[in-house]
Amino acid sequence: MPPESFRPDPERSQHWRNRLEQILEYCSKTPGFLPFFGTSAAAPHAAGVAALVKSANPSLTGAQIRQILIDTALDNMAPGTDPDGGYGVVSAEAAVNKALTY
Repeated sequence: MPPESFRPDPERSQHWRNRLEQILEYCSKTPGFLPFFGTSAAAPHAAGVAALVKSANPSLTGAQIRQILIDTALDNMAPGTDPDGGYGVVSAEAAVNKALTY
C-alpha cells in the first residue's frame, strides 16, 4: 500500500470522536450501565443471560431463547433495531421471567 494510505483522515477521525461521544451519552442514561460497550461487552452478557433463560426453562430451543432476549431487551437508542445498539440492553430478570411463562 502506498504511504498516503496510512495518513490520518481528519474527517473520519472527527466522525468517530463524535460517535464515541454519542455512545457514551447513551450509556450514561441507562441505569446500571457503565461505559463498557460493544461486542466485547455484549457477547458475554448475552451468553450469560441466555444460559440463565435455558436453566429457567430447559425445554426452550435456541430460536425461542433468542426471541425472548429480543423481546425483553431495553431499547436504549433509536426506537427499534439499529446498527449501533442492536435490540438494546439485555435484561436478565425480564428474560428469565418470560422464560418461566413460555
